[in-house]
Amino acid sequence: MNIFIIYNLNDRGIFKLSIIKYLFLLLAQILVYVYISRYEKVFITNVLSEDFITDYIYEGFTFTRASLIICLSVLIYLVWEYFVKKELSSKVFFWSLVTSLVIFYSSLHQEGRIFVISSAGFILLIGFIMSSYDVAYKDKLTELPTRRSFDEYITELGDLYSIGMVDIDFFKKFNDKYGHDIGDQVLKLVAAKLTNIKGGGRAFRYGGEEFAVVFAGRDIEYSLEHLENLRKEIESQEFKFRDKKRPRKKPKLPVFSSKAKNEKITVSIGIAENNQKLENVGDVI
Repeated sequence: MNIFIIYNLNDRGIFKLSIIKYLFLLLAQILVYVYISRYEKVFITNVLSEDFITDYIYEGFTFTRASLIICLSVLIYLVWEYFVKKELSSKVFFWSLVTSLVIFYSSLHQEGRIFVISSAGFILLIGFIMSSYDVAYKDKLTELPTRRSFDEYITELGDLYSIGMVDIDFFKKFNDKYGHDIGDQVLKLVAAKLTNIKGGGRAFRYGGEEFAVVFAGRDIEYSLEHLENLRKEIESQEFKFRDKKRPRKKPKLPVFSSKAKNEKITVSIGIAENNQKLENVGDVI
């Protein structure tokens, strides 16, 4: 139940309001547990002994059937959340809870219990590290690697490489006309095209409406063809922004504003490679 609550907390941070409320709830749980433990036999016999799960599934566990029902319900919920939202945290909490359930298996010896609970904590730690990495190195809006990722990647380039800088034309004017929400949709569209660029190019969000594409081990002649194909593909894409009153659930057919007109999005791309004049990667950029 606590894993379910923590997973659904809106605020992140120790001193956030929802965390403080949860700490009071946790204290209440401890007090309730202390009270129940005084009348443990009566409580389990009269309240938590309902035979909801067959003995085949339940056999071997040292906690109540009601507890197992709660755990299985949360596990199903986390699986559903992962397939709907594709969030790493739901996957981490799922496997941590699965590991924790092993602790309550009766045939497990004391050393095994210590190993299992340590494994559950280790899973949460790895999930925290991976989530922190995504925050630092992955742009949430476009899902492209961030500027920090780009700055680290270019330090590992060899003697031959080319870099393309992509800029959305008149993006500010487009943003002012339709609003920032529509501007975000444009950024997502261009980022999706950049993600699928051919020729081994690796795309990054450089900042604002600017993107970078790095071709490691490729000269300018090779890269130019793929970047030009990208430019043409974006230019040929017809763009309509979605209606503000669109339904929460994604419809089978896209919903567009009746007042909207087809918009053409174009990008300008500059490309350079390292050579005798541009030996430093900063000069290439």
